[in-house]
Amino acid sequence: MKKHLFILLISFAFLAAGAHIGIPPTWRFAKRHYLQFRAENFWAEEKKRNGTVSDGNAVAWMEIQSVKIALPVLYGASQHNLALYPSLNQDFSLPDENGLKIISAHRDTHFRELCQVSPGDEILLELRNSRKISYRIIDTEVVGKDVLEKRLTEKKNENLLALTTCYPFRYFGSAPKRFIAWCREDDR
Repeated sequence: MKKHLFILLISFAFLAAGAHIGIPPTWRFAKRHYLQFRAENFWAEEKKRNGTVSDGNAVAWMEIQSVKIALPVLYGASQHNLALYPSLNQDFSLPDENGLKIISAHRDTHFRELCQVSPGDEILLELRNSRKISYRIIDTEVVGKDVLEKRLTEKKNENLLALTTCYPFRYFGSAPKRFIAWCREDDR
């Protein structure tokens, strides 16, 4: 409770200061910190759940330190789930299974910084049982919408992680292409 009150007071202080020095930067700062705080609390509660995973439950916590992404990953890539957090495609493998795992998110929210990743960057998935799986980006590619499903189906039996989003990243309207970051489990 004290932590919630502290975050609320800090956010209010930044918003009040923003009225004097410029609302947009202050608002974005406060909003970003509040949303990160909310994501961390959501993940903490989801880790306490027992049993099978169902639509909308968090299956992992994903961190990409090189681009400062740290968010829960929801099970099921529905429009509702994608509006909340990155989501795991339920038609492919779960993070602790063999086979292709696909995590998708919107290019203008959760995967906004994905445009800055490069081969060698680490993706860390922490599962609900606290097991951690490390991946390295091995390649990135941009494909047409019609080619995306074909590329993913081709690699369905490979033990890879694919991060997907619309492309180009800075584009107004429905983006015509898709960005894929291919990742292989890191053998530490």
